[in-house]
Amino acid sequence: MNCKPMVMRRTILLCISALIAYTAKAQITLEHTFDADIAFSVVGNEIFYCEYDSVGVTFYSEDYSEYKRVAIPRGADSIDYLQIYEVSRGLLTADNQLAFLVRIRYLSNADECMVMDESGTIHFERYLPGYRRIYVTNDDKKICISYRDADNNQFHDLYSLVDYTLEHTFPYSMLDILIGDKLYYTRSDTNTIVIYNDDYALYKEVTVPVDYDTIGSSVVGDFSDLYAPGRIAFEYEFRNFNGSVNYLWFVDEDANVLFQDSIHSGFRFTSVKKDILSVAERRGSYPNLTYQTKLYSLPDFTLEYTFDTDIDLEIVEDKLYYFEYTDKLLIYGEDYSLYKEVAMPGLDTITIWWVEDMQYRKYSWEKGLDFVVQHVLPTDGRAFYVMQEDGDILHEEYVTENFYSLANIDNRKFYVQSRSGSSPDYKYTTKIFAMPPPAPPGNVLFNVDMTNVDGFTEGTDVVYVTGSFAEWADPGQEGSIMLSDEEGDKIYSGYAESASGNIEYKYYINTGTAGVEWEGDPNRLGMVKDSATFNDVWGYYENVTFNVDMTNAEGFNASVDSVYVVDKNNLIVPGDSGSIKLADEDEDGIYSGTAKIEDGAIEYKYFINAGTTGAEFVDKWRKGAVAGNTVYDDLWADPALDVENIVMPASVKFYPNPARDVLYVLSDIPVDKVEIYTMSGSLVLLEKNATSGIKLSGLDEGVYIVKLTSDEYRINKKIIIAE
Repeated sequence: MNCKPMVMRRTILLCISALIAYTAKAQITLEHTFDADIAFSVVGNEIFYCEYDSVGVTFYSEDYSEYKRVAIPRGADSIDYLQIYEVSRGLLTADNQLAFLVRIRYLSNADECMVMDESGTIHFERYLPGYRRIYVTNDDKKICISYRDADNNQFHDLYSLVDYTLEHTFPYSMLDILIGDKLYYTRSDTNTIVIYNDDYALYKEVTVPVDYDTIGSSVVGDFSDLYAPGRIAFEYEFRNFNGSVNYLWFVDEDANVLFQDSIHSGFRFTSVKKDILSVAERRGSYPNLTYQTKLYSLPDFTLEYTFDTDIDLEIVEDKLYYFEYTDKLLIYGEDYSLYKEVAMPGLDTITIWWVEDMQYRKYSWEKGLDFVVQHVLPTDGRAFYVMQEDGDILHEEYVTENFYSLANIDNRKFYVQSRSGSSPDYKYTTKIFAMPPPAPPGNVLFNVDMTNVDGFTEGTDVVYVTGSFAEWADPGQEGSIMLSDEEGDKIYSGYAESASGNIEYKYYINTGTAGVEWEGDPNRLGMVKDSATFNDVWGYYENVTFNVDMTNAEGFNASVDSVYVVDKNNLIVPGDSGSIKLADEDEDGIYSGTAKIEDGAIEYKYFINAGTTGAEFVDKWRKGAVAGNTVYDDLWADPALDVENIVMPASVKFYPNPARDVLYVLSDIPVDKVEIYTMSGSLVLLEKNATSGIKLSGLDEGVYIVKLTSDEYRINKKIIIAE
């Protein structure tokens, strides 16, 4: 979600309703249901849904409308089925059309591989006697087709994605791996690993230093996940003929053994996350299974910790977590201490607890970890839950059919797919659920316009904001916020965490305090109500905030009308350049805006729409006093107030606001009386002695106007009475 609004010269100090929404529980909604077998592809920032049958492919856009139907130019009566693989723009074809890899299986058991675009044009086609797989290499430059001929010999063909010419054929099944910007091809046999360059020349032939007489099978892992300084490193697994011992080796390209381990019987698997190698093994048989997971640090393969259980690893926001699950979920932090214990749902109805798959992600709509867990029901059905680390269930879904699939779609949506019936009359249902948009990393968004700032060099200099929310940490130190211009519009943005209330802040160029936008007072002032957005211009400070309640303004239409405020000392016609236009960003009927006004007495009033005919008063002006940061809370054409003499000295404060039982007045001037009016102008309370507080018992919750009268001033302030 792009929370970055356009920066205006008049800063709007209001809470953004989209941010406030994150204080409530996130909602997951069913967005669409396909009565079909549906695949999806993310192309750039677009999501496409693919439905295919024996005669063609139908693509649906993210809004579920049909994007394109592409017919397959083959006889439908001869096709068994077809499958879609790579879907892209500009990768498989030179133009910007949607293009895809398709594999067709004929009733004769022969296969055909094609590259087609959305117009139905075939750019590449190849018939195969025995198909294995088709894909695009990891450097996005070649199409790879791996297959067996009629004599069961293996081949690996590589075609250029520029002109679709055959570049090379390996007489083996190969694995291609991208290291940096260079592609390598590799294969293995009993005790040898052979590596080729991207020009198909032999790079290295590595003999694994083991007793090969005992090897029954072997596999080379993805060595791009591992770290060996100055060398290619790879994982090599093998087992002996009777299968009682599995071996695991990590070897570099010069056959140096970096690590080795073995287990007796059972199953082992490995993973590498954030320079931690996880080696897991399982022994025994169900239900008497035992697990052990060893954690090694890379690149030296030092044993860091051992869990006597089955452990999964996940990186969430650059932190490593370890997950263990039985009848509950245990989450451990990077120091292996217990971070959270989460009770799993549904145990009272499930006789066999089997967590088939658990996906851990920071979906980002709430703070903390979010994850998906699915488990098998006593029947053929399954259930899944989208949960948070505190155990809250955001969504639950039950599937009773005999097939189930769950997938995350670009962290924006996910689908649940079920299949009923039997071949060839399967019936599919695919449900697409919408996830909430990502929550921002803080509740306060700072935007500062750096256009034409003297001495500021884009791409070299860095912009920071610091203030009371960060205990005035020096720019570049912990607590200060580094801003970024992600959209290239010279508006630098960043989020910070702040408690509700007033905050003070300033912007800086580079670390340290020398690059401050201005020396000394005043600091910028903002109000945070759960969340807030501040749109500023470097070196330009607005110190007066105008808030006017338009809820009951006669003749005002919020959908078409605009609201302005005019300073009599700086007469600018509403709507002209430099006029102060107010906005109701959280749609509560209160229009707000700020301006830079010199200290001293001011006169002002509000207008509806451009021009001078929409004034709240014909021949009267509101009166005020500016002393540093000043806020005016007004009611349009307030019938309860004497607009000839309304001022708000900085020395008068009402608190708390919102109030509950008692409202206190803190004033450096003598107070004669305090009156409280409803927003319609009815007097509901009169207090002539406010020194000990004004009791609010008997008043309903809502918004009121407080009017304070003294010898010199008549002061008005809007308050909220809450339960």
